[in-house]
Amino acid sequence: MQDLLPEYKQTIKQLQRAKESSLDTGDVRTLSEMISSTQFSIDYIKKGYYPENRRGIHRRSGQQRTTILDPLWMQSYASPASCGSHATLSDTERLQIDLALSTLTEQERQAYTLHRGLSFPLSQIALEMDVSKSTVQSYLDRADEKISLEKQFNLFL
Repeated sequence: MQDLLPEYKQTIKQLQRAKESSLDTGDVRTLSEMISSTQFSIDYIKKGYYPENRRGIHRRSGQQRTTILDPLWMQSYASPASCGSHATLSDTERLQIDLALSTLTEQERQAYTLHRGLSFPLSQIALEMDVSKSTVQSYLDRADEKISLEKQFNLFL
């Protein structure tokens, strides 16, 4: 892989020269995209992993690695028909999730269930709820905080 780097760098130089000499805006846009893609390939080869992630999973904070509720429980809670028998919830487990989610507002509960239970991306949840992605993220942050407090102080969780 490392032997490809000089070729990619040479390709970028050629593309930049072609971009500078081009007068057509369509060609300039296409050449810019080609330069960007080639630079992405160079970064990927150098780093050895997806270069756009600022923090890989191995470098995330404790809060980012902590799950508030078991993901299998949330998936089974959100869509019980689609889960296999290994993820089937008992009545007690379903009651525990209901208790944990009972302190959330309707928006927080909807965002939490869609994201944690059904694994929807934030952008799709934002479209569904007709809010911005940052609003969905704040709903999830508040829900995590409320559920953590509920788990600390509730004897049944």
